[in-house]
Amino acid sequence: MVNKFTEDNKNNKDQESKDGLKQIHNAATILYMRKNNFSSKKRVCPLEGLDINLITYKNLKLLEQFVSERGKILPSRITGVTAQKQRALKIAIKRARVLALLPFENL
Repeated sequence: MVNKFTEDNKNNKDQESKDGLKQIHNAATILYMRKNNFSSKKRVCPLEGLDINLITYKNLKLLEQFVSERGKILPSRITGVTAQKQRALKIAIKRARVLALLPFENL
């Protein structure tokens, strides 16, 4: 004797799992579409044409652009500077601070 309740239950579970897969697929498609809608432009380094040797402690106008109002060095994720040039900027700013060309802290 076959229990009709268990057969109906199995059919419902199969249907639910198929619906669940459809929902997951639809959600993944929506997320994928959202990612493409909010894609950003490729960042370009603001110092792209500038040689690393020109980033020195003497070039105060350049260094002041990468220091916040409080005197902190701005991170490369905000300025868009490449890692190599960010290191050169860091060294130049610290040297300018030691020589009293740039303040350590702006109040």
